[in-house]
Amino acid sequence: MQSAMNRLSGFVRTRRKLVFGIWIGMLLVSVRSRLEKAESSGFPLILIVLLAVFGSVPAALLPVGLGVAAVLITAAVVYFISLALTMP
Repeated sequence: MQSAMNRLSGFVRTRRKLVFGIWIGMLLVSVRSRLEKAESSGFPLILIVLLAVFGSVPAALLPVGLGVAAVLITAAVVYFISLALTMP
């Protein structure tokens, strides 16, 4: 009787983990799709606002280029630091 109860409780725990994993996967898919939607509508809006504020296309693209350059340089610095150091 006791071993049957142990098997049943193990099944219930496994099922809970499976349901939780499925729920997390669905949540991540939902977040990813909402993020893609926000990015696709946000970037053109930012460019329109920058164009309205600065008045010309080169002046509006300058902050965008600076942001892209900052991200690339930061990623390169982190990459080269990770080559030199190891995490315990």
